[in-house]
Amino acid sequence: MVSWWVLFLILAGIGLPIAATVFAGLPDRGAGLAVPTAIVVLILPIYWLGHLTYNGIVIGIGVLVLLGTSYWCWSKGPSIDRRRVREVAVVFTAGFGLVVAIRAADPSILPAGGEKFLDFGLLNAILRTDQLPPEDIWFAGEPVQYYYGGHLIAGVLTELTRTPPRYAYNVALAGFFGSLVAAAYGLAGSVAARHGHRFKPAGAFAALFVGVASNLVAVVQVVVAALPVGIGEGISRWLAERTALEAGRLTAFDTLTYWTSSRVIRGTINEFPLFAWMNGDLHAHMMSTPFLLLAAGLALAYFVTDEGALRRRRFLVFGAVPPVAGLIAVINTWSFPSVIGVMGLALLFSPTDPWTVVPMSRFGRSQPSTWRNEARRVLAAFVGVVAIAGVSILWVLPFFIGPATGASGRSIGLFPGRSGLVEFLLVYGWLLLVFALYLGDRARSQFGDRTGQVVLAIGLVVIVSMIANAAAVAVVLPILGVAWVLLRRDSAGFESVLIVAGAGLVLLVEFVYLQEQAGPGRMNTVFKTYMQVWVLWATAAGAAIVRIRPPTLPSIDASMVARGLVAVLVVAVSVYGGITLGIHFGNASTVTLDATTWAASAHSEELAAIHYLDEQPGQPNIVSAPGCWCNSVESTRPYRWVNAPSSFTGIPTLAGWSHEVGYRGQEPYDARVEDVRTIYTGTPEQRRSLLDRYDVEYIYVGPNERALYGDVSFEGVEGLSVAFDNEVVTIYRVT
Repeated sequence: MVSWWVLFLILAGIGLPIAATVFAGLPDRGAGLAVPTAIVVLILPIYWLGHLTYNGIVIGIGVLVLLGTSYWCWSKGPSIDRRRVREVAVVFTAGFGLVVAIRAADPSILPAGGEKFLDFGLLNAILRTDQLPPEDIWFAGEPVQYYYGGHLIAGVLTELTRTPPRYAYNVALAGFFGSLVAAAYGLAGSVAARHGHRFKPAGAFAALFVGVASNLVAVVQVVVAALPVGIGEGISRWLAERTALEAGRLTAFDTLTYWTSSRVIRGTINEFPLFAWMNGDLHAHMMSTPFLLLAAGLALAYFVTDEGALRRRRFLVFGAVPPVAGLIAVINTWSFPSVIGVMGLALLFSPTDPWTVVPMSRFGRSQPSTWRNEARRVLAAFVGVVAIAGVSILWVLPFFIGPATGASGRSIGLFPGRSGLVEFLLVYGWLLLVFALYLGDRARSQFGDRTGQVVLAIGLVVIVSMIANAAAVAVVLPILGVAWVLLRRDSAGFESVLIVAGAGLVLLVEFVYLQEQAGPGRMNTVFKTYMQVWVLWATAAGAAIVRIRPPTLPSIDASMVARGLVAVLVVAVSVYGGITLGIHFGNASTVTLDATTWAASAHSEELAAIHYLDEQPGQPNIVSAPGCWCNSVESTRPYRWVNAPSSFTGIPTLAGWSHEVGYRGQEPYDARVEDVRTIYTGTPEQRRSLLDRYDVEYIYVGPNERALYGDVSFEGVEGLSVAFDNEVVTIYRVT
């Protein structure tokens, strides 16, 4: 744990000169973004060289590139704000320590309730591989068809600290979380300070809103549980009819768990950072968040750069953003469009002319007609977005011609079941309230006598949207529209760019989703998108809340009232953390960061066999029972103790969890499942043929294999010997 904390602080120190050079125009000189900046510079050369060979020498080259880049930037004499550096270090340490404590109280990798088996398997595969992309742990002989960049980062840091992967899994989670809250602190503080407001409060609010705050479900649970039984039950039934929440969980305080607040909007998953890190998946949608804010920081750097600094603006657009966007695509492809979109909004709303950054552009200056000028800027932003996307793809081209395009069975779906008003407000209501107060304050002074017309227009949008059963549109579209107008009139800051970006994502997934095997309808689309929305909006809220001016009220201290409302808001969004963390720590039976703790207790004899496999060098292919939804035995289906030998070692198995249907297609996966059955139950000739075809080196026979295939025997099959044997597991070596 200490070695990882020190490593992240070292990365921050090495990254500071680079960040200070890139973010020279920001008040914190990029201090909050130093860690993700350093990681981008470290990982990209490792990623490229790793496609030739992946080993300690390649990691060393990445370290040298990072050190060389840092030294070159330092030699240019960048300005570094040491006070902000100390503040960011404190924020990072607080976030890192919080997640270390959370994971120490519940460190285990469990098959149910998340994707830990997938994530631990990817981390182990990275640590075993000698070339990128790593071999697929659940489809032996084929490269992984999944975004693995976050696991590559965790793997590199694991190698640098010489940490056993069972510990690295949990400490890596702490490092990503600390980097996220530090980035939110620096970005929001910089936005506020640019407007003459205090850095610390804005940064602190953003770090709190991003890392600790939750939606409003926990507050509702506490209030409903405190009401008289009849009233509480009535309210809970009313809410249950309009949301995915269960009435019973709303009325009984002792049923409050961290899980409930993540399933609010029907047919979707509505995660926020504290929930995700308490749940403990080392998953892509979490590991990408610090880099999403790094991209937002680059957009801010462009947004505040003067018109005359053309070379710098072009560097930010075409030099700095593409490598960050490219790496994000490898970490979490779902975030790639968001990064490109945020930069496109910065091009559109920046006070500078967006066409000037386009090389060889023939477009002239602003046109007299307002609508023509607006169309001209939108076109410039679109051209910029296309160019940025193209250059970004080139930065990680092997990913886009491999894993990113190798998945099958996916298509675009339209018009899914949309969010209801109550459930949507439970998820985002408090953030929308902050934005409404912030934007409304500016709109009053900006629109003047036309305020009534604006209110009428918003009312019409709300009415039409509600009639069309589009509650999220009714709530979000007015905020998006007002923010858009204020940005074009230079009456709002960069926080409004983040508001517009998040609003665009929310509206998009109300009408468009990705049809795939990962979940019914838009479930996975919302799951992967809402984390990004939360991070963008919570950071924006931190910067916006300190800029809200309390109205003048007779005989009332408006500033005192405003501070009281802010205090109520902070308490309300912290209820979830206060209660669930208390339960979480209270239920801790042991304190350790060993992710195999539960497995060692519940499956000790199998874990001994897994340890034997883990000691074998390279990536030898194995055969084990597939975790298929098609299995007649329920205990051998996904999200059960199945394919643990692959997940806990990184050694590829012939056919693993049914996730592979989304990566390979139904027929190829089913064919593998049938081949596995034949290896366990077929004739000696069939078995020998398949073992040879798939280059199998070990056959695993444990409880799952016997449950599916009966009393497995390899009598008469030549070329096999017993490599490991105990009362539960026999492992055969194919000689």
